[in-house]
Amino acid sequence: MKKLLYVVLMSVIVFTLLFGTSACGTKTQNGDNSTTAGTTKAAEPTVDSKAPTPLTLALQKHPDDNLDTNAPYFKLLEEATNTKLTIIPLPQETLDEKRNVLLASGQVFDLLSVNSSMANLYGPEGIFAELDKLIDENAPNLKEKGILDKKSSFSKRSTDGKLYMIPRYYEGSTVVMNGIIYREDYLKEVGLSEPTTMDEWYNAFKAVKAKHPEVTPLVQKDMYDTARPVLGSNWDMGLIDGGFGVIGARMGENKIEFLNTTDNYKDFLTYLNRLYKEKLLDNEYVTMTYQQWTEKIASQKTFAYLSNVFRAVWGTDEAKKVGNDIKYIMSETPLGSTGKRQTFGMPDPWLDGMAVYAKSKYQKEAVQFLDYLFGKEGSDSYYFGIEGETFKMENGKQVVTDTTPKWWEMRAKIGFGNNIPRYDSLLTIFGDLDAQPVVKDGLEKNTPYMVGIPWLNRSKEDQDTWNGLSAAIDTYSRTVFDQLIIGKESFDNWDKIKAEYEKLQVSKGVEIMQRAYDIYLNAIK
Repeated sequence: MKKLLYVVLMSVIVFTLLFGTSACGTKTQNGDNSTTAGTTKAAEPTVDSKAPTPLTLALQKHPDDNLDTNAPYFKLLEEATNTKLTIIPLPQETLDEKRNVLLASGQVFDLLSVNSSMANLYGPEGIFAELDKLIDENAPNLKEKGILDKKSSFSKRSTDGKLYMIPRYYEGSTVVMNGIIYREDYLKEVGLSEPTTMDEWYNAFKAVKAKHPEVTPLVQKDMYDTARPVLGSNWDMGLIDGGFGVIGARMGENKIEFLNTTDNYKDFLTYLNRLYKEKLLDNEYVTMTYQQWTEKIASQKTFAYLSNVFRAVWGTDEAKKVGNDIKYIMSETPLGSTGKRQTFGMPDPWLDGMAVYAKSKYQKEAVQFLDYLFGKEGSDSYYFGIEGETFKMENGKQVVTDTTPKWWEMRAKIGFGNNIPRYDSLLTIFGDLDAQPVVKDGLEKNTPYMVGIPWLNRSKEDQDTWNGLSAAIDTYSRTVFDQLIIGKESFDNWDKIKAEYEKLQVSKGVEIMQRAYDIYLNAIK
C-alpha cells in the first residue's frame, strides 16, 4: 500500500506543473529543422513521408510558454516527428473568442486546443475529425493508454459515442494537489500550530496580522476560479462544470444542485467577506495580475495563498530570486462543515486536449505527432529537456540536480507547449520525491482525503441549450461573487440573488446536468 501511494504521489507533480494563469502571446514563425546540440536523443520519425509535414497548431498558451518554434523543445519535436510546425497562440483571457474567430475565418489549420464540451459540440457537425479509426491505425501509444476503450474515455466522447479530441492523460488525476500554502515561521511566532478548521485559519490570519501589520495574511488572485475549488471542499462543495456541482454531504444521493444558491456557498462567501473587511484577504485581489501576485508571494509581506502543492516550492524559489529566505509549505486539508476532511477533484485521467480540424490535409500526421508525446521518448523530451542544462545522465537515467534550472524555470528557456496533449507519466523531472520533501509531505498528508467528481457530457440538444444559458449565468455568478465579498452587495439580498438566478433559468441548467450525471452513473455500472 505504501509503495502504491508513493507511485501515485510521484505522478501528481506532473499535473500540478500546469496550474497557472495564461498570458498573451504573439504568433510565431516556423524554424528550421537543424539539430539542437545537447537535447535528448530523438525517437525515430513517426510519419511516413521523407519530407517534413507542415502542421499548424492553434495552441492554448501557458504563461511560461514562448511557443517559439526556433526554441530547442520545438526543434526536438520537429526532428522526432518529421514535421514543420507553425504555432497560433491562443491566450487564456481571449481563448474562446480567438478559437471562434479562427473557426469562422475558414483558415485551414491542423490541431486546435479544445475542451471536451467544444469538441463534442462541433465534432458531430463535421468541424472536427472523428478520431477512433485514425488513432487505431496511427497511434499505438494512445491505444496502449486506453483511449479507444469507450468506458475509460467516456467523459471525452460525444453522446454519439465518437471521439473528437485527443486529451492529455494524467495517471495521478485522482490525487489531491490543491490547498492552503503558508509560512510556518509566522505561525510559530504567534504561538500557533497549523490550523485544523477554517475558523482556526481565521484566527491564525488575525494573529499574524496583529504581529506583523505590514503582512497580508491571504494573498490571492482569480478568487472565483481559485478559492471555490481550493476552499470549497471545506464547505463540502464539489464543482462540476464551474458553478454547478454536487454538495459533498449529498454525494450518496447522486443529486445535482446549483452550488451558488446553497447555504454552503453563502457561508463560504460570508467567510471571505469577513476576511476582506478585516484586510486579512488582499483587498486588491479583484484587479491583481499574475505578475503582481508572484511579486507579493516572493516578498516578506505574505503569509498564505491558495494553490497546488507544486506552487509551495515555486513560492519559495520566487522569494529566493529577490533575496528573501522564505519557506512555504502546504497545509493538511482542514475539517469541513460536515466535520471530516475531504477535498474534491476530477478522477478522470483524460483531461482537455486538442481536436483535429476536419479540413486538415494532414489528419494522419497530426495524430502521429501527438502520439509521439504519449510514448517514452516524447514524455522524456517534455520533462527533461536539454542535457547539461536541465538534466544530466546518471546510470542511464535523466537526473535533475540543484545546479540545473528548476523545471518551471527552464520551460520558457527551451520552448515547450504546456497545453499540448501528452502522457503525464510516473517518471517526472523530480525523479525521487525524497528530493522534494515539501511536495512529498503535502501529498502524503492530503491524498487520503480525495473525493472524485466526474466529468459530464451532454447531448447535442442539451449542449445547445446549455450554451444559451451558461454564459449569462457565469457572468452573473462572477459579478455577484466579488460584489458580496467586497461588500458592494448585501447578504441580506440573498433571496433576491437566488431569484435572479431563476430568471437566468438555472433550474433548466440543473435538469441538463442531472441528465448528464444519470448517463454517467449508468455508464460506469
